Amino acid sequence: MATEVVDRTTDIPLVEAVVEKFQYPGIPTTCDGAEAVVWVETRISQGCGAFPITSSTTMGGGFNQAVVNGVPNLWGDQLVFVEPESEHSSASFCEGFAAAGGRVTTSHRGKASC
Repeated sequence: MATEVVDRTTDIPLVEAVVEKFQYPGIPTTCDGAEAVVWVETRISQGCGAFPITSSTTMGGGFNQAVVNGVPNLWGDQLVFVEPESEHSSASFCEGFAAAGGRVTTSHRGKASC
């Protein structure tokens, strides 16, 4: 962004480049909604119980990939990913994980919850 500055000795406008610096500039990226959900969930959760089906496969797969790559959450905890045999088993895993004091998420039927 350029702003116009007037030289006080000659009254001639000078154009100086002013670069604005934002406090939180963000991370430039391109992704879909499911990838954005995975990005957030892998940072705020400790575990994921997922039964990936068509609409949510990228979310479960993305969380699993973060586990494989050793990505920790914001508090430095190692992530846990469990893919049980059904949606009900996935929900049961998440209930047990949360009851034990963990922060858990799930992705099935195209929904994600923390």
